Amino acid sequence: MKNHFLFIILLLAISCNDSNTTPPKPSCQLTKISDTYSSNLFEYNANNAITGRTYLYQTGSTEAAKRKFEYSSNKVSVSSTGYGSIDNLGPFVKDYEISLTNSLPAEMKNYYSNGSNFVEQRFVYTGSKLSYYINLEKDVQTYKDSIVVTFDNSGLNIIEETSYDYNNTSKVWEENGTTKYQYDGNHNPYFKQIWDSYIDPSSYFRNNNIVSANYKEFGNSYQDTNSYSYAYNANQFPVSKVDLSKPSESDYFEYNCQ
Repeated sequence: MKNHFLFIILLLAISCNDSNTTPPKPSCQLTKISDTYSSNLFEYNANNAITGRTYLYQTGSTEAAKRKFEYSSNKVSVSSTGYGSIDNLGPFVKDYEISLTNSLPAEMKNYYSNGSNFVEQRFVYTGSKLSYYINLEKDVQTYKDSIVVTFDNSGLNIIEETSYDYNNTSKVWEENGTTKYQYDGNHNPYFKQIWDSYIDPSSYFRNNNIVSANYKEFGNSYQDTNSYSYAYNANQFPVSKVDLSKPSESDYFEYNCQ
């Protein structure tokens, strides 16, 4: 398995069909996420893309920070403020840039204050369908791991991720473990949205909401399962999410619905 990473990628490329997974404009736009400790407020442009995210340090507090997303034909520039009063935030400083290929995330660069940068994420596709992605640690790109993904028949939900660690000594990819996912049949409010400094595949590439994630470590019997419960609005978007391993902690969602 260790020496067959490239073969796995080739096999995926042969077996996956090219499909257009761009969703129609949703009936509800996510405007706020909150939990016990903090809140996030969202702003949009006319194309339904998130252009601003204001983070409130504590729910009900005026202490905040803001992240701004600026779109062009082939990239998204992300800049942020420090913490301060919500009425007096700024200045914005560029800290990330996400390059796009055919409107899909290709690379995420992390920018230092002196303007230098390094690639922190990379995404590889077969047509318009994600095949695998690489998370690069630090600014030394030999520290990295890769995740190969498998989609369901619709091409809209990742049902399996197999992770590999790169052994810099032997120069091979070593299988680490596999996570299998199950979903509800309702709308994921994060689908195809860039809303943070990085692309979170657990939200961006999934049309529905994860109800179960089962992780099994390669080479031994260790397994771990996380399960989630949701309540929904009339438009089939989640209004609350509970991690069943931490039932006292919930996420709450608010929308602007048509």
